[in-house]
Amino acid sequence: MDIALKVNQNRLMKNLKVAFSNRFTVLSELMQNARRAGASKVEFSYNEQTNTLTVTDDGCGIDDFQNLLTVADSGWSQDVQESDQPYGMGFASALFAAESITVSSLGKKVALNSKDTLVGHSATVEDSPEAPETGAEIALHGLRMTVKDVNESLKKLSRGFPLPVSLEGEVFERPYALDSGRHFMKSDIGMVSICGLNEPAVSHEVVTRYFLQGIELNRSGSRYGFYSGYANIIHLDSTRFTGRMPDRDSLVDEEISLQVINEEISKRWREFLEGQFKAMTPEAFAEAHLQAANLHAEHLVSALPFIPKSFLGVVEDYPLIQHSDGTTLAECKAHLYRQDIEGGQVLLADRLEDMYIDGENVEAWMYCRAAKAYVLARNLPKGHWAEKHVVNIQEKAPDTPRAINVVPVNILKKGYFSGRWAYASVVLCEKYRIEIEGLPTVEIHDEAIYSEHGFLFPAKETCGDVVQQSSSYTNEYDEFAEGDRYEDGEDLSMYVKHLRCEDPAMILQDLISKVSGLKQIESLLGKTFAVSIDPSGKTAVSLAA
Repeated sequence: MDIALKVNQNRLMKNLKVAFSNRFTVLSELMQNARRAGASKVEFSYNEQTNTLTVTDDGCGIDDFQNLLTVADSGWSQDVQESDQPYGMGFASALFAAESITVSSLGKKVALNSKDTLVGHSATVEDSPEAPETGAEIALHGLRMTVKDVNESLKKLSRGFPLPVSLEGEVFERPYALDSGRHFMKSDIGMVSICGLNEPAVSHEVVTRYFLQGIELNRSGSRYGFYSGYANIIHLDSTRFTGRMPDRDSLVDEEISLQVINEEISKRWREFLEGQFKAMTPEAFAEAHLQAANLHAEHLVSALPFIPKSFLGVVEDYPLIQHSDGTTLAECKAHLYRQDIEGGQVLLADRLEDMYIDGENVEAWMYCRAAKAYVLARNLPKGHWAEKHVVNIQEKAPDTPRAINVVPVNILKKGYFSGRWAYASVVLCEKYRIEIEGLPTVEIHDEAIYSEHGFLFPAKETCGDVVQQSSSYTNEYDEFAEGDRYEDGEDLSMYVKHLRCEDPAMILQDLISKVSGLKQIESLLGKTFAVSIDPSGKTAVSLAA
């Protein structure tokens, strides 16, 4: 028994209805037909009372009306078929979108009932004195969309289209079209306009908009939800890139195609940047083109005789655990030059773990602050000349942490602080050292630290901000407990002040002065009291004789 491929025509047409990506596909198909017909413009009008959309063009017109209803055979010329690869399914989208259709061209007209036509009923093409002698006019009756839908959809579809498109005489803007005034270059992938290279840019991290035969692809940019003049515009060569059937809303082998496109963009950038690198001083190049070089030509970043300041940060502020994940790295104000790094004049630290402070890495942040280290705020390009000089403060090898010790020097007193959120031992000392395995030791005389010893207070420190090295003060509602943080800081500062004081009477006087409302209690005024405090902290107060 012989078998052969057969097509169930009725089932095919029924299934094709759900193949089109959306009900607005008919608009792009009508526009494409006008373009392929060699039209110079496409004009739409909409009758809201009858829900009739009419499109006219001044192209070559329709010689054979049968081509409209022949699925998979477009009837276009050989040149159009080679350049556009039409699928011969576009008119089907009109049948699915409208209740009936009237097509007029070159003195002839045909009226089609959509339901009848889709099940194979024939229709008669007649001579018509009302039909245009040039171009074509197609009227979709009972269209299932509003005039607002039509307007919004045409506005989006027109942005990169090569022909003027209008609705009720109002021509839509075409900011991404080849004749928009932007500078386009011919390339292996089509015509390209690269923002920042061919066009001004506020940022090199812009969207890329892809167009195939003048219609923007769905994968392009941020789809239709983003509209900005700052974008790379790519009009793809339709002989090299193929749109997915039936309505070309995406590319065949899309991921591979996008990779080829992005490689072409990077290639253009590299050529431009290499020329700029030769023509400019390193400092001027970094100022003008560093962002683009990071994205497209990292070898030029490595060729600079310095690490750009935007790659670096310094621990300028006192390290505290942040309520939200943040960093205390301040922007570096100057580039870090190669001779200073290779001469050992500066410490170049690798990115600190997670780039924000927690209870596990306070010592590393305090070390970098005391050592005046330059900390990488972003990764260097692979193979960069400075890689061998970068020191990982927290690890001596991957997954091998460095030993970090905080050593108090000349301990003076010890105590214990219990606050609202912070509670730990308090150690008063002359100073303390931070010792990190394999690195120079630093000494700190004027800033407290929270470590395994508790709160270490060197001789010159009086502030209680160190409580925020032990806690983020974030409550169960993910809110910053600002009041508790302030009170804990003030109380710890007062506790350290009293711990340092050698005069018990002065300490008691200071504590009593903090009690509000004493002057309003007349029975206390003019009295002298005897106060005793036993070793357990229990107090006894009596009137003095």
